[in-house]
Amino acid sequence: MKLKKILFYCLSLITALSLSLGVVLAEDGALFRRNISKTPENETEKAAIYMMDFYVPAQASTGLVGPVDNYFLLDEDSQDDETTSAYVARNYAKPLISVYIDDLHPEEETKGGITFGHFDAFVGVSLDDGTSWKTTNLSNSSDLSSFTLDSGYDYPGDVHNVVHQVAGDNIFVAWVSKYCDGGTPFYKMDPADTEDVAYFEDLKTTYGKDALYLYDLFGVKGKQGSVDYTLQGYPEIGEIPYSCVWTARGKLIAGDDPKTEDTSEATHVVWTKPERLTSGVRDANLPAVDCAKDAGCILTWQEDPEGLRPGQGLGPGEGWSGAVANGKTDIWYSYISYADFDDVFEDSETPVATEVVPLKEFTGETLAKVYVPMAMPTRLTDNDMCKAFSSITDTTKMEDPYCYIDFDNIDAIDPLNLPTAPTAESDFCTTQIDWTTPGGSTIPICVTEDGRVLNGRVASTRVRLNLKPYSPADAVDADGDGVVEKSAWAVMAAEETKALGDMLIDPYGDPAEDPIDIGKDIWYYSFDMFAHPLVDQGGMLNQPAKCSPWTVGATYDCADYEFFPVQTDPLNGGDFYLTEIARRFALTTNSVKAAADSESGLAAMLIYKQGIINQGGPADIMLRRVVIPEDFDPAVDNPYTFENMECSEWVYTDGSNPNYLKGLCLSPAINISGSTIVECTGTAGNDACAATFPVADDGSIPEGDTSFPKVTEWRQCDGIAAIDGCESDNDLDDQTWENPFDVSKGHRGFLDGDFVMMMYAWSPNWKANTVGNDHYNLYVRRSFDGGLTWTTTPGDLGGTGTIATENYCVSTASSECEGTEFTYAAGEFEQGLNVSQLIGNKITILDPRYTPTGGLKLYPTIRTDWLTTNIGPASETLPYEDDLVRDPSKYFMIYETGDNTTVAEGEAVPLDLYYSRATVYGDVWELDPDWYDEETGVIEDYRWPWVENKAEILSGEASMLANPGGTFMYSVWNQWQEEILPDGHELVFDSDIWFRRFLYLQDDDIATTQRTPIVFIAANPQEIYSTADDEVITLFAAARDLDTLGDDPQIVEYEWLINGQPFSITDDTTNCSKDKMCNAPARVVSGNWDGHQFTNPGTKPDYFYGWYEFSVRVKDNEGNWSKGVSKRVYIAETIADAQPYSVHIPLLIANP
Repeated sequence: MKLKKILFYCLSLITALSLSLGVVLAEDGALFRRNISKTPENETEKAAIYMMDFYVPAQASTGLVGPVDNYFLLDEDSQDDETTSAYVARNYAKPLISVYIDDLHPEEETKGGITFGHFDAFVGVSLDDGTSWKTTNLSNSSDLSSFTLDSGYDYPGDVHNVVHQVAGDNIFVAWVSKYCDGGTPFYKMDPADTEDVAYFEDLKTTYGKDALYLYDLFGVKGKQGSVDYTLQGYPEIGEIPYSCVWTARGKLIAGDDPKTEDTSEATHVVWTKPERLTSGVRDANLPAVDCAKDAGCILTWQEDPEGLRPGQGLGPGEGWSGAVANGKTDIWYSYISYADFDDVFEDSETPVATEVVPLKEFTGETLAKVYVPMAMPTRLTDNDMCKAFSSITDTTKMEDPYCYIDFDNIDAIDPLNLPTAPTAESDFCTTQIDWTTPGGSTIPICVTEDGRVLNGRVASTRVRLNLKPYSPADAVDADGDGVVEKSAWAVMAAEETKALGDMLIDPYGDPAEDPIDIGKDIWYYSFDMFAHPLVDQGGMLNQPAKCSPWTVGATYDCADYEFFPVQTDPLNGGDFYLTEIARRFALTTNSVKAAADSESGLAAMLIYKQGIINQGGPADIMLRRVVIPEDFDPAVDNPYTFENMECSEWVYTDGSNPNYLKGLCLSPAINISGSTIVECTGTAGNDACAATFPVADDGSIPEGDTSFPKVTEWRQCDGIAAIDGCESDNDLDDQTWENPFDVSKGHRGFLDGDFVMMMYAWSPNWKANTVGNDHYNLYVRRSFDGGLTWTTTPGDLGGTGTIATENYCVSTASSECEGTEFTYAAGEFEQGLNVSQLIGNKITILDPRYTPTGGLKLYPTIRTDWLTTNIGPASETLPYEDDLVRDPSKYFMIYETGDNTTVAEGEAVPLDLYYSRATVYGDVWELDPDWYDEETGVIEDYRWPWVENKAEILSGEASMLANPGGTFMYSVWNQWQEEILPDGHELVFDSDIWFRRFLYLQDDDIATTQRTPIVFIAANPQEIYSTADDEVITLFAAARDLDTLGDDPQIVEYEWLINGQPFSITDDTTNCSKDKMCNAPARVVSGNWDGHQFTNPGTKPDYFYGWYEFSVRVKDNEGNWSKGVSKRVYIAETIADAQPYSVHIPLLIANP
């Protein structure tokens, strides 16, 4: 690779020093990796990893407790030198939890594009920083069968997906399996059975569960079905049974594991018996989970009544993946609260409440059975058909009860007397219409009370979700453990296949003989996890389609740059707009506090891919900002609600249009991948090039076109910055067809207050890319004001400007490619950063991954309270310095390369994995030292260091996280070898899930610019303090100076405030003025016995009970003050007195 100036991305901070000081290179540690699964003869898939946010005594998988002492530096002459320690041995570690599926009977072949084997769901736990792993088979179903094919074959209980999440010391795992027997499904409980009635009543009275939680109102129960793919043209696949949803709950507890005899453990993980949620009456797929500490866990999945569809899409992930589905496919929802998570039967399965114990107290010899089941599954979306009658004579044709229930009065629902016909009070069948099906039959179809027609024509797929905790105004201590429970906001969206709504029309609103079943919209949902919607429409994210002036062969009447003519829905009479294809939703969210504290008020960034051609065509990456209003109340208001989506032009906000009940945004989304064409084949300028695009909206290329133009040079413009080659237009609000040639994928990102990191893979030429004649590169864009502008790192955050390289070598041989440099000042508008720098067309980018410091949940520190409470005081100072305070200026990425020569026959074959750490918020990226000449200071080739790069090994599905300080990055991935057999099938071998730990020395990137320090209040689970017990409120502030200027100590002053006023009383028991530790007796704060009255000094001798806010800020050695952070505590005479008054805003406001 040639460069006009041999530089790499974002090097301006050290460009002038490169010859003397060197560049920022790869990790400092020796190569450290472990094989987690250790089953090379079995195929392994679906690797993922999460980290708990507290310390435990370091312990090997054998149970031996002892320090981790393998933090070695990389020696120049050896990849595995273990002589020089980077860190002293550590006696404590952060628990790492990984999941995967493993095929235990590899003699079964893989048929077509779907799994056909004997996979089980596994979890791996490491308590010694990844040094060793203890694995557990959670599903144990691969050698079982619940379905016999027509051929007589007992189909194996194959697991084809597994997902997990952690919250506190709880682990939640969900999977989908072909085994649909056992698992004590809740839907089998009989509300007429005497023993079951007692169980139901206890769940009602003790745990507060209602009919929606307890009873099957949505048709969960049924017989496991199957689909015969022979009828769909795939005889080699044949008959496949439907899948069911399963969950298991784990808990890390202190003490010796009674199941082991040779060792005495400090901690161990215990698991419940797996719980089956569904019956297999529909085909379950693509589970998604998230958990929030002190709130609970949620689970969604999709269920297809006709089985997994083979798929028609030509893009990645469209075939056999669940991306497309049959009509009536709904998103289903279930949840479990944090308070109920680990209650189990003590020693029997008889539902008697007195036999309930916490999981950590369970002493049985088998796995414990959960006492409080997951909530009965409900339909979140509104895709199923509800007919305005039920067949009383044929119970198999009866409608599910939810069609006729009045959900406005849940307490009145009688499980023994559910309605079998609509009434005036039926929420989802208030009226009815006669609907003529595509086959010509007429069916009376239900119309909901808000005007939707439930005729089952559409399908929802591929949910992505987050769960964000908050403290509601009516929060209480539900389980009596002294901690007031929280709730959480669910934030999610799904693709919905259009079938162009419910109508027989073509893409332009004209009559058609058959309904079109391709194309998608993105529908968004956000709600309290315990007050979830039912059969909900959601809110549409993508803007209605506008007319391109360059469409080939257009026969419709449409003004250029204007919306297509508004249509009228023949079924409900409402207006509807035509749309492009929007799919592949992703999202990133701020915490409730981070959104409230940010300057921009940014709560979420909603991300999706959108394009003009339905099947695998050109596409851009679109962003929607969700911004909290000025009067936002964090104890009541949902910051992520659809109504908070930034939009300058709303329509139908009064709920009168049944097609857009929450309103419709006509404003364009942010086109983060949008670009201006500078030059293309035969001409120059964006509009002139766009006019040569020879493709119609339906993806067809007119006959006679023998060549397809290529874009050879491009820019990204904001309409303001003076970038050579830019036009006056702002690409950030582009329609997808303004540059119709490019294609994007792999869109992801994270929020950290006002900071936004976005990443995506992009190619300038979609058509050439589909046959391997162009390739993807990985791009990064950053915003420091909540997505309003996209710039380099501002000067007040350490930015000094950057030099970036782009390669306009579409028609140039790799050996002759010369990069073009762009120089940006600090805080200046910046085009997307090409961080992969691939040239030539042999290699392309597949799936990229990322992690901020602190992992995806942005842990601000590693807690010590769990250790202190469950084990005892630590033997050394904790948190470790690099875990003490999160460094927001660092983050990590991994990208997967693919063999671009195989794209013409399908998807690129995965090859290798590469990683880098970004510092200075992404101004600096670390490179592979093997391609840097230290003597000359020349970067001979821009390459990221490798995670795995052996020629014979294929790698993919990486998952990653990092510690708060950015000194350790952890990753797992699947790797394998494969061989194509003479019959064309793939033989997979040497397949395992691998783990790697990346190590960095502290202060490797020394900041020489003054930066504001940061502070947080260490987590303290106690929230209520008693004056009667003379309890002392003890809070600890941890701070970090983000630069290395000045003399030690870096932090020179701590300023504590209580309710906004300094609290300066200092004696033997009280010190809450200028130290990192605040000790404040509850009696002193609420009304001192010696006459001092804090709230209103000197006026009353009695106590003032209620909520008090402690806040702290720090000053560094240059005189810079940090932002303040705060924590609320409740003071009462006794703990019992506090319970009725546990009304508050978020308890812990501690993220800087």
